[in-house]
Amino acid sequence: MDDNLKKDNLKSILIVESIEDEVKQFIDVVQSNCDAIITSFTSSIEAVLWLQTNYADVVILEEQLQPMGVIETTEFIKNELHQNIPVFISTRQNPAPEDKNLLQKPFTYDSLQKLCRVNIECKTEASNYSLQYLKEVSDGNMDFVISSIEIFQTSVTEQITKLESASENKDYKQIGEIAHHIKPSFEMLLNHEAAAICNKLIYKPDPEQVSSQIEELKGIFGKIKKELETDFSQNNM
Repeated sequence: MDDNLKKDNLKSILIVESIEDEVKQFIDVVQSNCDAIITSFTSSIEAVLWLQTNYADVVILEEQLQPMGVIETTEFIKNELHQNIPVFISTRQNPAPEDKNLLQKPFTYDSLQKLCRVNIECKTEASNYSLQYLKEVSDGNMDFVISSIEIFQTSVTEQITKLESASENKDYKQIGEIAHHIKPSFEMLLNHEAAAICNKLIYKPDPEQVSSQIEELKGIFGKIKKELETDFSQNNM
């Protein structure tokens, strides 16, 4: 594996593509090399609405973006949302070397090397969760944070039980729907590993790996719960 595109180079990616197969191809290439959280939408309106309450380290917009075009969407992110996020444009044209913000489709390992020059910093923490996002969106309101954590614990416990049942029944459609439902919960606590597993269950469930992936997800959730219980009891939050 080339050192340019490796684990922890990328953190959170927002991609807007109208063709589902291109999104799947992008996810396959990136997650074969990086533990990145990837959020996808088919329209620019959905993307900017999501960015109003979420954050991405990199944004990728398809060249024929609708209904807001690339320039309008980029300016909205910068001027209205006040987010200085690197924006790349995906295109089927062959970009010139000086076109540093263009990514050629179909997405390949080589065509995505430009993403790595963004130089995103990803901190490695011993903890399996972070409250950074919750504190940011609530302006440090700990009542909101605690309420969100309680909902997280209850909801994900129920959904993982449903995942196990769906796995036993080999219902891969339901597995994808459940994983899509709980993925934001892990993103909320900035656990990229769990969110990446959810992506695999959503977009490319492998019958031979689904069971072990669900067990891995269950294990990560167990670690998060244990850490939360310890941290709350020690008043470290």
